[in-house]
Amino acid sequence: MANTIVLFNTHEEALSYRKRCASKSPEACFGVAATTYSAWLADAWELYGNGRALVSPLDRSFAVRALLEESSAEEGLELTDGGISLVCRFFAEALGLDSLEAAISVPPASLSEQEKNLLSLAGPYRALLEQRGFIEGGDALAELLNYRWDVSFTFSRGTEPVPVFAQFIEKAGIACSFADAEPACITGLPEGVMPQFLFASGPSSENALISSYVSQACSALAHSGRAGKVLVVTSRPQAVYASLSEALEPLGCECVLKARRAFSETLFGRAYLAIREFILDERHDPRALMDFVSSPFSGISAQAAAKIDASVRGDRLLGFEELSAMAHLVTETYDLFEELVADSDASLLLDRFIDLTEELKGLDAASVFEQQVAIIALRNVYEAARRWGVGPDAFLFALDTLSVDASRTCGKGACKVVVMEASLAG
Repeated sequence: MANTIVLFNTHEEALSYRKRCASKSPEACFGVAATTYSAWLADAWELYGNGRALVSPLDRSFAVRALLEESSAEEGLELTDGGISLVCRFFAEALGLDSLEAAISVPPASLSEQEKNLLSLAGPYRALLEQRGFIEGGDALAELLNYRWDVSFTFSRGTEPVPVFAQFIEKAGIACSFADAEPACITGLPEGVMPQFLFASGPSSENALISSYVSQACSALAHSGRAGKVLVVTSRPQAVYASLSEALEPLGCECVLKARRAFSETLFGRAYLAIREFILDERHDPRALMDFVSSPFSGISAQAAAKIDASVRGDRLLGFEELSAMAHLVTETYDLFEELVADSDASLLLDRFIDLTEELKGLDAASVFEQQVAIIALRNVYEAARRWGVGPDAFLFALDTLSVDASRTCGKGACKVVVMEASLAG
């Protein structure tokens, strides 16, 4: 009997599915695994691989950057952040396709010069990965075809196989189905579920309107003596959570946030990027330094930061050297950030920053943890940069897509309010 593997877009969706199955009966999970494509491939390659490591999205981006840098020097494809992202996606989803391999061997005459340049990168890319001990997912799938797979795949609603995986499934003769293969059917809501549409008069009133309605719903549940859950799905989860958690505190409700935050929007990320811009950008913009001064990571009080900002604005003749000297005098952490943005080997300093988060004032435990996760994420970028011989001045592209888990919980009570980022709702 073949094991069934249900594939989801995210680990959160897979975990939710496993919990639902377990709540029905222990037997419901027998012979069924819920995971993501990347996690399944990683497990399969660990069992049957040839010793090379699957290339991670981060290492792939650095490998592609190295190729584009060389290509740009030879007047081929230009080295841009968008170009890195596009080529990375192309290699991740298409490298290993039979049709692509044929086009690489004999490029069709209909291709543009840019498209031919892109195809010409496939060989050097594979050679570069092999030299570093990596392998692309599509090539790993080709190796895995040498084994017999007694499994079947079911793709959850909204999940589709990337082209190289679809080819693997077909060649391996693996049974495959889709959860949303049947036509969509609108049915009545389950008993006890009540929808509500809220129409705010303007952006500034949205949070207040949501807080007012959710508070009323929680109060009604409390008065009825029943436990219940209110789910709020929004594209602005952090702002809605901040408003709701404050409004629900007197009602004795549990408020949960399930969301991710861009690295650049974390307190540590903002401080790091501000110093990076001030030191590495040739303009040495004083406003970037003032962004750092106002950060909790500067260790400067709000009152002192305001005075420094006023003095800098009052003297437009202050140059980089003077501003840097002033920063050295008013905060000790500037020295740490300065060394960090100057050298990829300085990532050992990030341990000091993790310790520093414990000393930050005015942050709750969840916020401190979020900064620590952001620091660890940056450390991964630094370690990848060292592997590929890239300095901090050249890996901004790797930070653009970096994000951290911003989930948190506050309060306790029978009524539970969950604020979820729309992209995670599934």
